[in-house]
Amino acid sequence: MERWDHRGAVGLLAGVGLDVQDRVKGQLATEQAGRFAGILGGTFAIGNDGNELKLFVQAFARAGTAWAVSAGYRGYFGQERFKTFYDLDGRFDVSPVFTVGPRLGLGLQYEATQTVGVFATLATRIGVGNGVVFNGEIFVGVQLRTYLLE
Repeated sequence: MERWDHRGAVGLLAGVGLDVQDRVKGQLATEQAGRFAGILGGTFAIGNDGNELKLFVQAFARAGTAWAVSAGYRGYFGQERFKTFYDLDGRFDVSPVFTVGPRLGLGLQYEATQTVGVFATLATRIGVGNGVVFNGEIFVGVQLRTYLLE
């Protein structure tokens, strides 16, 4: 019997996307629209529902490179091949300027096999530090899993 949950799985996340960012510092507002982005990280399933803890690095490119690290929780709805999910993360922009804040995402994942999932995520976040930052992002990617912990 095939199963589509992530119980006991350790995974690798990889994806690409686009990012839009507005930064307000003092009386100055800047916009960085249409930055290309990449994501690379890992997941660790917790509990009986297959929900996951995750840690990933994001790189953004447009007139220079920016880096961010996010850590958080992914909760899945359903245990079928198609499932929706939500992301609750803390995001830390580490370069070129430091900001920290919450990230909230919603997505859809299709389990191509028991160890390979394809996903799309729409996320937003607000950060504070070197000004106040608002981001919107969309990613598509793949999750490769192994069931080492089961």
